[in-house]
Amino acid sequence: LGLSGQYPTIDFRRRFAGGEYIIVGDRFGLKEALLNLLKNACDAMPDGGTLTVGGRCNPQQVILHLQDTGPGISPGQAEKVFLPGFSTKPFGSGYGLPQAKTAIEASGGRLSLVTDGQPGACFEIRHNRFPTPEATLRPFVPRNVGREDISWWLD
Repeated sequence: LGLSGQYPTIDFRRRFAGGEYIIVGDRFGLKEALLNLLKNACDAMPDGGTLTVGGRCNPQQVILHLQDTGPGISPGQAEKVFLPGFSTKPFGSGYGLPQAKTAIEASGGRLSLVTDGQPGACFEIRHNRFPTPEATLRPFVPRNVGREDISWWLD
């Protein structure tokens, strides 16, 4: 059972532009990072809301956006969200986002908070389709990760 069963008050939406969303990276690390981001977004909307996962791709990269309709992240908090130990949750450890960022970067991607004036919070993952020289320094077995994986994790 995916996230839709765990968060029945959240409306999950998918907004993927055409193209093949396949990247070569650390499937386990990327899955854990994406699940952490999705759960954080859901936890930010305890009374319900909308979580939109969208993406687009070009020949070099896959770009994903995770946009929630929660209270958002203040400018002061935005500077700290990737610092170990910082949390906006009353009982959060503050290690989920730093671990997600590390996992994505180790696999050749980049995680950032997008501050575009939209309500809620939006995180962006930019991931190279193929391993970079930096990513090959980390000992992992690259696996394909595709759009079907993302849809499965949501359902």
